[in-house]
This record gives sequence, structure tokens and C-alpha cells, in this order.
Amino acid sequence: MTTNVLEDFLAAYHAENRPRRGDGRHDEQGVQRSDRVTKILFAALPSQPSPAGQALVAAAVARRDARPVKRIDYDGMRRVFPKQKAALTRARKTGDPEKVAGACKKAVKEWNEIGAWPDDWSAWQRALDDVLPWHQRVDIADL
Repeated sequence: MTTNVLEDFLAAYHAENRPRRGDGRHDEQGVQRSDRVTKILFAALPSQPSPAGQALVAAAVARRDARPVKRIDYDGMRRVFPKQKAALTRARKTGDPEKVAGACKKAVKEWNEIGAWPDDWSAWQRALDDVLPWHQRVDIADL
């Protein structure tokens, strides 16, 4: 048995699945096309990560661990979401882009403070898109 896991897998696979020429799934040597692609892809991968690659991963892990953990305030979201939705409805009914943008801006600010956006965040984006001219789009995160 070889030390290369891929070669072992391919050898076992070919032992079970004898090549059948002329069926459209094998090339002229009888090797299945998908296996030929797999061999080419895995041949390009190094067996051991390089020192530069290991350093890059270690730096990314250190940055991840240094990032502060932000807790989501679920109670705060349950408290403010109905009020935000009502404010958005009132602003939409006026048809004034400034009022809709103001409601969106205030909601986004509160969501960022809470630590999460609601599942229905796109209602605010759609409301803003509806009151702006057809050729103008502003992302609510940029307000």
C-alpha cells in the first residue's frame, strides 16, 4: 500500500469499477474522466503546508482570538423591533423620502448597538427603495 491516500483511494476505486471503453464516461485509456480531473487537482496540492502558509493561518487565528466577543441583546431586539416597525410604517405612509431614510437610519443604528439585524431587515431596504427615484439606490447600511 502506498503512502499517498489519494492513490490508495483511486486504486481501490478502479479495482471495483473496471473501465468500460466507449460508454462516454471513460477516456481512450479507460480512465474515468472525473478521476483524471481528481488526480490533476490533487497533484497540485502540497502534501505538507508551507511555513508561509502556516504563518498566515496562525496570524488569522490570532486576529480572530483577539477580536472582542460581541453579545447579542435579544431582549433589546424584542423590545425595540415592534416600535421600529411601526415607525417605518408611519414613515412609508407619508411617502417622504427623508422620513423613511430617518426611520431606516435610526433602526440600523439600534441594530448595530444590539449586535444583530432582524430577519426582516429587507423591509427597511425595500421601503427606502420604494420612496427613492427609480435610478437611485442607497443601501441602508450606508445611511
